[in-house]
Amino acid sequence: TEVAERLRRECERLSEATMTLPRGKRCDATGQPLLEKSRTTGPYGCSPFFAFPCGHAFLAAPLAKLVCRRDVGLRGSLVRTMGRLRDLGCRAPSDILNELRAKLDDALGSECPLCGDMASNCLARPLVQSRREKERWKLGS
Repeated sequence: TEVAERLRRECERLSEATMTLPRGKRCDATGQPLLEKSRTTGPYGCSPFFAFPCGHAFLAAPLAKLVCRRDVGLRGSLVRTMGRLRDLGCRAPSDILNELRAKLDDALGSECPLCGDMASNCLARPLVQSRREKERWKLGS
């Protein structure tokens, strides 16, 4: 159909989109430089990172922590995916590892955790959730 074709073209256009980061851009979660060489290098000699259209950018590991703190459903999905990656380890065929990494990347890169829906959904949740914390913050009567 025409709608499906338009969606297909839009997805293709977005998959080829690029973004230019300012020199010295730092992770918005940790303040570490994004393009610094490290032990856990990605394909370009630096740590893997995610940049969002809003301008926020994050190293992959701090982004995963931030996302997991804010989205319980996604946390379970990420934990299962990372557990499966760990279990398969070096024995896993590369196509399976690539598929799992792609799922992980899709989950982390779906929206900016600071200004996307995930952030606004946090506003609806109470700041103090556990009974123990509620008691600690209770004002004397």
